[in-house]
Amino acid sequence: MKKCLSILLLLALLAGCGKSNIPVVSEEPEPEIKPKKETEYQISPTFNQDSNPDNWSVRWEIFQNDEPVESFKRDEDINFCHANNYYPYEGITTFRGNNYRTSPVYGTVNIKENTLEEIWSHGTGQLGEWSGCGWSGQPLIVCWDSETRQIMDIYPEKQSKDKLTEVIYATMDGNIYFYDLEDGEPTRDPVKVGMTFKGTGTLDPRGYPIMYIGSGIASGGKSQRMYAIDLIENKVIYEQSGSDPDALRSWAAFDSSPIIHAETDTIIWPGENGVLYTLKLNTSYDKENRKISINPENVAKCRYRTTLTDKGRWHGFESSCVAVGNHVYVTENSGMMFCVDLNTMELKWAQDVIDDTNATPVFEWKEDGEGAIYTANALRYTANGSKGTTTIYKMDAKTGSPIWSKTFDCVRNGDSSGGMQSSPAIGKKGSDIENLIFYNIASTPSAYRGLLLALDKETGNIVWEYTMNNYTWSSPAAVYTDEGKGYIVICDSIGDVKLIDGISGAFLGSTNIGANVEASPAIFRDTLVVGTRGCKISGVKIK
Repeated sequence: MKKCLSILLLLALLAGCGKSNIPVVSEEPEPEIKPKKETEYQISPTFNQDSNPDNWSVRWEIFQNDEPVESFKRDEDINFCHANNYYPYEGITTFRGNNYRTSPVYGTVNIKENTLEEIWSHGTGQLGEWSGCGWSGQPLIVCWDSETRQIMDIYPEKQSKDKLTEVIYATMDGNIYFYDLEDGEPTRDPVKVGMTFKGTGTLDPRGYPIMYIGSGIASGGKSQRMYAIDLIENKVIYEQSGSDPDALRSWAAFDSSPIIHAETDTIIWPGENGVLYTLKLNTSYDKENRKISINPENVAKCRYRTTLTDKGRWHGFESSCVAVGNHVYVTENSGMMFCVDLNTMELKWAQDVIDDTNATPVFEWKEDGEGAIYTANALRYTANGSKGTTTIYKMDAKTGSPIWSKTFDCVRNGDSSGGMQSSPAIGKKGSDIENLIFYNIASTPSAYRGLLLALDKETGNIVWEYTMNNYTWSSPAAVYTDEGKGYIVICDSIGDVKLIDGISGAFLGSTNIGANVEASPAIFRDTLVVGTRGCKISGVKIK
């Protein structure tokens, strides 16, 4: 490529520089590709005495093309890559960044002042009673390659900007907004869908200009549904209602952030109706003619009943699934965690995690090649009055048996569940916090207070705790310097964005962005983006 550009420049010079008909050729850096650094082990999950689905009388039903079947085998096997390679370009393109749900962060930070500064903001609106950005509400941030940027309906001055890094934010006012990460200026007109978006969208990991997002609240006489958004022409090109005749719950929301297996063109999307969907997308992308389309087939889905749902607890997947190899791990509203083989849709193990679980789990490989899943529940069904507990688990990903668990007191505030609503930040290998995992508990010891914890991954013991005067549902994020020093960033219910030392738990600095932050932030190098319930999206510099 460089040789060809050099020849073009030489020809231009020979023809006479400065003439208006001579094209100016500039070489733009290619998107950064993350190298494969981690060994990709394999897990063959199977239940044991602790995780036998029969312990909870699990009735697992598989559907192929909407018809119940005794067994299923996918035509093309799914086998997810290591999380480091899920999206091999620059950006954060799904909830918590990848298929292990371990990093809503791209790049490193250069922290010198231990401060945070709001550098831009934009207002949003509300749809009915739903205002601003809700839970889990993480933005997506992507640096488009030059060819893709040129075919999208982006404002001309932004389309011509080298290395444009775009913030894409679906909010509860029914719109999807687009901003330049650097200066906060809009990059294109909002996509006006007219449905409340509480959850987090997903971009195609192949770098295709298409976004998937689910609505959390019925609006305008329409039930909640999954959407596909064409980011070339900025329009809805597909929608499917969660009012599924095969569902065992009528609540049709899609707060979960789906995950996409690029090689088989398959999306995995858990629904709050209690159905786990896998759709063959049949994606067609013609970059030359600026066309992208999908034609989904409902290849396979499954539903479940347990002794917990028999007692009146809700069906439904509200958290986002973790994908490892050919398996997904997902928690659900009645208090169960499931491991499912994506190629057969068989249930491999089940585990009772006590109560409603909204927080998305995270996965990590251990040094011996075994895998671990971290999860934690909220306080809903098990409350005694307003009081109860929340439990953090480290599970063996192969067997579903707990490796350790830690229980903490919390309270339930009316219809708002206390305990764990957010997903943890997990210390990255090679950093000074690689042995730690960070959780924040909402509503402990009282309704409007909280606690940020650093736990030892091996033992679950508390290494440090930071008392928060205000609770938070927003997920903590870990950021790192080039040298591997780790910091935790966390947002709370009065709009404080705080910087915490990852090793000691010491408070370093904060800024306030005006209102309750239920949403979880995404961080691109030294810039954090998050929205509030107060109808504002903010860009915050970590300094």
